[in-house]
Amino acid sequence: MRRPAAVFGVVLAAAAAVGLAACASDPYGQPLEGQAARMRILPGAPPVKAAWPVAWRRGAEFEIENASGAAIETIIFEFDPSRRPQELLEAVIANPPGHRATVLHAPHGTWSVRARLGDPGSVLLPAGEGLTLRVRVSGNPGSSVAIVTVPGVTPR
Repeated sequence: MRRPAAVFGVVLAAAAAVGLAACASDPYGQPLEGQAARMRILPGAPPVKAAWPVAWRRGAEFEIENASGAAIETIIFEFDPSRRPQELLEAVIANPPGHRATVLHAPHGTWSVRARLGDPGSVLLPAGEGLTLRVRVSGNPGSSVAIVTVPGVTPR
């Protein structure tokens, strides 16, 4: 006959394992296939805005097209301050591969909600090309609005 403490220990260990597995896999953290938001950078146009593609997903894809007629070195991807998720956790340029996306640090006491795509001094997007950006946030994105600006080109 087993002791009650041993049985309790086994049950507690099993519950902890299930809890850790549930935390490690977030089915809503990945973008929904075929639901990318499209953004088009035009010459001299104001910052490009797009709504979060699927309100109940914490992961999303944004397809950004360079229609400005000139090559772009860097892009700033951020969220509208009035409608934003808690924090930008990850930004990855999925297509074309080989370019860097960096989540920018935020001032002390605030959450990071900006990312820089590409590196200054190198071409991120030639004229007429596009890229696919995969982002993941914490909190509920709900009605968040993403904003894309090109430093030195897009008027604020």
